Amino acid sequence: MAVIMLDVDEFRQINELYDREFGNWVLKTLGQFIQAILPDNACLFRLEKDKMGILMTNVQEADVKEFYKSLQEHLRKIRECVKQGHQGFFLNYQPQIQPQTGEMKGVEVLVRWKNQRGNMVSPGEFIPIMEEHGLIYSAGLWILRTAFQEAKEWIKKKPDFTISVNVSALQFFEETFLEGLYQTIEEENFPCENLVIELTESFAIKNIEILQKKFNDMRKRKIRIALDDFGSGYCSLASLKNTPVDIVKLDRTFVKDILNNKFDAAFINLVTEICHIVSIDVCLEGVEEKEEYEFVKKIPLDSIQGYYFGKPMDKEAIDKKL
Repeated sequence: MAVIMLDVDEFRQINELYDREFGNWVLKTLGQFIQAILPDNACLFRLEKDKMGILMTNVQEADVKEFYKSLQEHLRKIRECVKQGHQGFFLNYQPQIQPQTGEMKGVEVLVRWKNQRGNMVSPGEFIPIMEEHGLIYSAGLWILRTAFQEAKEWIKKKPDFTISVNVSALQFFEETFLEGLYQTIEEENFPCENLVIELTESFAIKNIEILQKKFNDMRKRKIRIALDDFGSGYCSLASLKNTPVDIVKLDRTFVKDILNNKFDAAFINLVTEICHIVSIDVCLEGVEEKEEYEFVKKIPLDSIQGYYFGKPMDKEAIDKKL
């Protein structure tokens, strides 16, 4: 019998920058990843905090070492692909629509990865592992540069066309984040007013005092900031008072039952009205059905997105839509 002890390095950063719920989700994802490659004679256990244990039966020492080497190699691949020019990574884009006209006014940038075996890997699996291994900053700059390059043609056709890029908390807290962002913008000659940086609600509100300086610096350059998943966490309308954001993105949970639930419709109307009073735009996510669209377009939203207008698609598909 053999016991292997596993410990996740620097896991405290995840809990501090996000919260324990997200930290547990990262551990769960990592655990599922490890279980997928376990041999039949091994079991995985969660121990305290960020520690895991693997129990192997009927094995020799050489077998244990071989398995552990295999585990390291599998985890090292999310790193090799990044180092090799982000091999297998590509971008998709989800349209953002002007509610009353149905015209596409921008896109949200979404990263995708196809591993060396040609299988698609969910962002929910590879992004937490990239964060754990310190790769998210490099990948984030690659996403920005690639999006800038692919969006240039769209902006020529439609000068006010925007691209919204999600930024990880770990990436945003990197000391050289702004320097890297501005350098990439300059090298690609991308207009700042066409860029929106998205941060999740819980992260932005929780760390507002620390982020204030960076927010102000970006806004001076006409880069807009969006608060993603608004209404899904502990955030209240009052918190917007001290959060320097330009766009609020309402979480998709308010659309799912909007045809039957008066509260959802009232909440969307209320947030939109309050935001407009203080010059904040509102984007509603998760519109999937025609009936939902017909309902929400009566609300003075600034933009909406969802599968009804198209699932995430590649650059060529956006070219055709424009």
